[in-house]
Amino acid sequence: MINGGELVIMMKYFKNMIKIVCVIFMGLASLSLGLLLGGDSSYASSNLATGFYRSDFVQGIAASGPAKFTTYQGYSTNTYSNSTSGNWKSVTENSKVEFIHTHGANGLFTLTSSTNVTGNMILSMSFSDMPRLIYISACYTGNSSTTYGNVGQSLVNKGADAVVAFTTTISATTNYDGIHKFNSKVATKLAYYHNTLSYSISAALNEVYAEDGTDWGQIVM
Repeated sequence: MINGGELVIMMKYFKNMIKIVCVIFMGLASLSLGLLLGGDSSYASSNLATGFYRSDFVQGIAASGPAKFTTYQGYSTNTYSNSTSGNWKSVTENSKVEFIHTHGANGLFTLTSSTNVTGNMILSMSFSDMPRLIYISACYTGNSSTTYGNVGQSLVNKGADAVVAFTTTISATTNYDGIHKFNSKVATKLAYYHNTLSYSISAALNEVYAEDGTDWGQIVM
């Protein structure tokens, strides 16, 4: 089951962080899926859903997220393991939706055991385009670091419409339990039911609680 944790959604439409703590509550500010993922020529040129993970780590939403958009919305998809920062940048600026499942820390996520992407690194990069949604399933990636900056805010500053990140530890032992169950529910609601990002997250929290008895997450502005 999912450990107690926090999650942050950063949107250029909503400057304040939206955090999830302690008790389930329905009430996340909405952003419609049509606005988030709809066809707009000012965004990624193709409907590409991509995923990144480390080969020593479970694939998680890096595989299941793109698969949902391929199955239900006809997106093309690629999943990468042990990527370089340069390849991550190139793929990111050509993706409509991106899912990352790996290890993280305040201000960064990892691509390999020795390759990090930090908030400050992102700010130093020049992106020709950015995804509508970047979903980062990794511990502490919603937090700021005095050394590394803030990954989520940096991606929003570079043009991503919405970034989902976690501010405490998240855990699972396989691709099918723990945080993966929650992530998969969110991706299914986005891709299949065309729900808003806010509803997808809050509904998934309620479903996990109903199924597993895990009291995880109150959404507060």
